[in-house]
Amino acid sequence: MSSLPARFCLFLLWLSPVTAYTQSVGISGRVTLGTVAAEQVSVTLRSAKDSALIRATTTNAQGQYILTSVTQGNYLLVASGIGIVNQSKEISVGNEDVVAHFSMQESITMMKDVTVSARRPLITRSIDKTVVHIESSVYKKGENGYALFNVIPGVVADNAGSVTFGGTRNVTVYVDDNRVRLQGEDLMRYLRSIPSEDIKSYEVRTVSGAEYEGSSTGVVINIVLKKEARYGLTGNANSSFERHRYSNFSNGADLNYRVGKLNIKANYNYYTGKNFSDDSQHQFYKDAGIYTDQLNLYRDDHVHLHNLSGGLSYFLTGKQLVSVDYRLMELNVASEGNVTNIMRHSAGDTAIDSAFKTLNRKATDIDNQQVDVLYRIKLDTAGSKLDVAYNYLGYHNALSSDLINTFLDSNGQPTRDPQGISFTNPARVGFSTFSADLLTISDKKTSFQIGSRYNTSETDNAINYFDGFGSGGVFNPQRSSSYVYKENIFGIYGTFSHDFQKWSVKAGLRGENTNYSGNSRSRIQEASMLFIRDNRFDFFPSFFVQYKPREKDQFSFAYSRKVTRPSYTLLNPIEDIADPYYVSRGNPDLLPYFSDNLELNYTRNSVHNFSLFYNRLRGIINTVYFSEGKVIVESYANANNEDKLGLSYSSVISLTKWWEVTSYLSLTYDRIYLLDRETAIRKLPFYGSLTSRFQLPGGYHAEVNGFYITNNFYSIYDLKPQGRINFAFKKSYLNNKLTVTLNANDPFNLTRIGYRIDEKDFYRDVNRTLPTRSVSLGLSYSFSSGRRKGENIDKSDNSASEKDRL
Repeated sequence: MSSLPARFCLFLLWLSPVTAYTQSVGISGRVTLGTVAAEQVSVTLRSAKDSALIRATTTNAQGQYILTSVTQGNYLLVASGIGIVNQSKEISVGNEDVVAHFSMQESITMMKDVTVSARRPLITRSIDKTVVHIESSVYKKGENGYALFNVIPGVVADNAGSVTFGGTRNVTVYVDDNRVRLQGEDLMRYLRSIPSEDIKSYEVRTVSGAEYEGSSTGVVINIVLKKEARYGLTGNANSSFERHRYSNFSNGADLNYRVGKLNIKANYNYYTGKNFSDDSQHQFYKDAGIYTDQLNLYRDDHVHLHNLSGGLSYFLTGKQLVSVDYRLMELNVASEGNVTNIMRHSAGDTAIDSAFKTLNRKATDIDNQQVDVLYRIKLDTAGSKLDVAYNYLGYHNALSSDLINTFLDSNGQPTRDPQGISFTNPARVGFSTFSADLLTISDKKTSFQIGSRYNTSETDNAINYFDGFGSGGVFNPQRSSSYVYKENIFGIYGTFSHDFQKWSVKAGLRGENTNYSGNSRSRIQEASMLFIRDNRFDFFPSFFVQYKPREKDQFSFAYSRKVTRPSYTLLNPIEDIADPYYVSRGNPDLLPYFSDNLELNYTRNSVHNFSLFYNRLRGIINTVYFSEGKVIVESYANANNEDKLGLSYSSVISLTKWWEVTSYLSLTYDRIYLLDRETAIRKLPFYGSLTSRFQLPGGYHAEVNGFYITNNFYSIYDLKPQGRINFAFKKSYLNNKLTVTLNANDPFNLTRIGYRIDEKDFYRDVNRTLPTRSVSLGLSYSFSSGRRKGENIDKSDNSASEKDRL
């Protein structure tokens, strides 16, 4: 980026708050309940002489509190809350800040033969997010990062790597505020390698603020990992077995060692197994009057996934931290697809006109390496801090495929020699991010945050086709090409938040300059065949407001503007052949599209939550289909506008001391306007989910959950109704160190995935069977040694990026 536009400089100056640091004596600290941060604990400061109230506050989500502008003298500091034993400390305030921590205990009251023990709610809500507390729940052992998505009300994560919220809204996944670039099955495999023992909580933002990238569309779910707070060695080992049509195994271990100012961690997970997908398709070519019945059987012959990560953190002082983390993921997949396509001249005709079969063997080797470097300094006791970070991602995917096509007549006899096609499709991505974030807290109620981020990436993707079988194939320059894509995004943001007595507000503004270019070259000639370029500057405002008229009622409103930019894979005109009559290709003419998101919430007693939401999207990039003769082409286009107006309800209710029910219901009015047809289609999608959790005698835990969705869209097409019921059982042994988990997923085989495509040239009906029906057994063993440490600096990395688009 050679120069900065004048308007960008003005924007930078506008965002930069002038903060004056004044020397004042404050009292701060952290309140914990066991190993968990204690949120919403009341901390009061009283005069030691007459117990008069001087200051009061409550702890935040990290258990931290701050009392400012305290004069010299002797005081009594008291921490209190529902379900915990009150604690007090005598302190003396002089000329320096005072740090005082509390380690609380649960309050247990005996009432005749009944023992009542308070515990933290599974779900809490703040001004801009909903938090699912895994660390203090029954899910803290024996689960994994992907399976735990289904604990979040409204979220469904299936065995194909699809994650949705409310059945209609897409999900963007972060881990410790780092955006995960993987999608589909790759995302599922990666998250399954994160054991629940490493997870603190899930943060769900149905509307995300300006501190998140402009491309953080849909629902943002951030997985917050634990920060080890114990000196010595801690860790866990886990193993699981899953059986559907095939068997799958996963084994892993975590280690963390803290000594002095140094913290070292290491993690390794290995997954191996098989997967499958069965597609049954019925198609009608309207112009040719031909009916086809197609059966696609895809199978992963083997999957080997290695996930290795390690890192070290060094506390330079009590307020400064330097950390380096390294992650390596290696994935090797060998898959085979068998396609049988039967052609007829009339619907329901038993006579076969002709047929063809395609055998598709693929080999995928992915190497993904990431390095994260962070420097953090705490600027004061109020929580002000400065983060400077660098992230690097190196991604290499070596894909190769061999296709053998056999053509048959009505009697099943070959009509010509088999046709062999093979191709290699290597892709390399280099991605770097530089970021700086400053958070200033002038008092407990007011904070400013500004930050800047520069992302730069380069992708080199090629496809080389060969006519013939295996090593005897002859290079085909007409079909082969290469594609080089470069992208730079510079963003800067600012947010302001303030808490009044009953009101809370948070406002933000983000600006991003996007510059990308794509160059597609044919293998026939060196001259550039296609060159695309875009350079634009966009603003992304956000606004949140919360009102608490009384303790049990909470109202909130949220608004944000986001963008969806086309990824290089969608812009890439390279053609991928699935069989002789089905190909897919990108569209270099795609444009980014924007969404305006509004949501109004009412929460009653931290149990019942009602939401009214509206999403306005224009020029959405969607999958489109068209035919070229008998060949169906799958591509992408800015195909439609969309308006979604929805109402949802969610709750977590304890019916008895041993039975808890989580529910989520939503009804959405969805209007899609098709730009090419100048017509609108409408639906009322309904989604419902219900989870019952049971605490049984003997320390057993059981769970039943299910969902149902109907009248929904698949892109701009009709999605058939879907549903599922799952069962889970859990038991801990050896003083809660060993946890055994048994899951029965979709045992009644209710899941049916299907959609209908009705285009001008053809009609297509698809029914898909995925490995949703399975049984799994998991073992997890945790251990720890050493004493609790006094203070830690939270090392959550605030960097987020566009990596998923690459």
